[in-house]
Amino acid sequence: DELKSILISTAQDLLYTKRLTNQTEDSPALFQELLEECFAKYRAVAASHIVVINAIEHLKYTRELEISRYTRSVVWSRIQTSVEMLLKDYLAVSNHLLHSLFLSH
Repeated sequence: DELKSILISTAQDLLYTKRLTNQTEDSPALFQELLEECFAKYRAVAASHIVVINAIEHLKYTRELEISRYTRSVVWSRIQTSVEMLLKDYLAVSNHLLHSLFLSH
């Protein structure tokens, strides 16, 4: 999936850059940076899809084609799902860490 690969490559690039520069940041700051970079890339993906969708919509009206499965709402829904999965994973890990901290004390 295009969006998942963006997320994975962005996370890998971010971690690699942090290691090269010997930066150690706390998890929330690193996660915020990951979100910001992913959002910027997702907006670029959405913009590219919108260009294609606009061209398809133009063809629909000029050639009287029936194309309805590829819409703005489909693109944004997939982006939203990708962000939701990222947030759920982060929250699950955070909750696990908090639970572990409480059990260790």
